[in-house]
Order: sequence, then structure tokens, then C-alpha cells
Amino acid sequence: MEAKVLVFKAKHNLHNGKILTSEDYESVWLNLDDIPIRALTQDLPYNSMVKVVLKQGKF
Repeated sequence: MEAKVLVFKAKHNLHNGKILTSEDYESVWLNLDDIPIRALTQDLPYNSMVKVVLKQGKF
């Protein structure tokens, strides 16, 4: 089966402790088989915070 899932991708480097805003990430569609283990696929809760350094373009 081929399926796509909406995931969040960093627009720029995000550092530990950064509270996310809509300017920090974008939603993109990925094939189900290509989704990284830690990718977020649900809505981000208000005041979500980065727990590890996340490089630009990573999920």
C-alpha cells in the first residue's frame, strides 16, 4: 500500500529549549515508508519546546 502522512519539518536550525512558533516549522507530506522514527505527525501542542538540536530540513 502507498500512503502519505503529514509531518513537520524544521525551517531553520532549532536549539534545545526553543519554544516553537509557526515560523520554525512547515508541514510536508512524506511517504509512510520514509518517515523518520521521531517525526511528529500530529498537531503541535501550544508552547511545544525543542528537546534536542534540530537541524534545518530535519523532521
